[in-house]
Amino acid sequence: MTPTLHRVTTDELPALKDWLEQYLPDSRKIFFTVLETIRGRWQGTVFYTLGWPDILAVGEGLIGLEDSPCALYFRDPRTTSIYSPSLDHAETLLLYPGFLDWKQPIIFIAVTKKLRPVFQKLSTQMGGNQTITTNVMVEATEEDLPERPVPEGFELRPLDPDKHTDVVLTNWPHGRRHSDLYIRELLRRFPSIGLFNKEDGECVGAEIRNGYGALGMLFVKEKFRGNGFGKLITTVLSQSFFREGYSSVGWHITGGHVFLPKLTETHRNSPKLAETHHRNSPKLIDTLQNSPKLTETHHQNSTKLTKTLRNSSKLSVTYRNSPAKLSKTDRNSP
Repeated sequence: MTPTLHRVTTDELPALKDWLEQYLPDSRKIFFTVLETIRGRWQGTVFYTLGWPDILAVGEGLIGLEDSPCALYFRDPRTTSIYSPSLDHAETLLLYPGFLDWKQPIIFIAVTKKLRPVFQKLSTQMGGNQTITTNVMVEATEEDLPERPVPEGFELRPLDPDKHTDVVLTNWPHGRRHSDLYIRELLRRFPSIGLFNKEDGECVGAEIRNGYGALGMLFVKEKFRGNGFGKLITTVLSQSFFREGYSSVGWHITGGHVFLPKLTETHRNSPKLAETHHRNSPKLIDTLQNSPKLTETHHQNSTKLTKTLRNSSKLSVTYRNSPAKLSKTDRNSP
């Protein structure tokens, strides 16, 4: 019997969470999105499974305009994520009538690298181009992040969605159309930390939590770098996870600022995360090459892999071939 596409109800979310949990870390993105939805902190995302109650694959459906203040970020262009332990079932979900419109641009975010062959196959069939961007996820426990002092003349405080959305967006290299809506909603719903100069109130660095269980968008302004401010910000914001009962916290390394807890040899064997981009634009291919040297720099074959990296996952992002013209703000990965 051919499995059908099932829209998961609110009452069914705990069962979906349990199914995803057995496949961590590869299912991390959707697992934490489901978890935050159950907790009531995230809203708008709908989930579809291939088969129910015997789940074969799961994907994020189209967010309704009335369901989230940042719906346009996920609709224009279509932004989703999927997970399946099976390449065949993943392909079935991706091609299931009504789930996706392959004639329009599609962004797949935070998808395990293990599913990359499916995206490459379908993208080629649909006439799309591909660019691979490697990322790394670092995971640390509370003991890996000892308390750090706030330097004299500075103070830490939460970011204000109305005042600091533009500050975060300006310093986020992956911003695209409607990113301001997305960042503002994250600041409204999740903890964030900014480091401010007491003298003039300038925000010299900040980091926020995303909707799927990780830290993100860390920045320190160039003139303030080299003082350990990034480490301080990450360490302090990580405490929000531990206060909520999480045993660990994760963040993605996509180039730029890199913070490995304790900076020891034991953190150099984190698995790769990949992002795949598909758009019909030769220039876009070049602009989305995001720090390919990360693989050599942060994937050394250390035999001292500690528990802090036990759940490092592999992510992938895909851009679908699009006949539409791209503006400058659309040429960055999410």
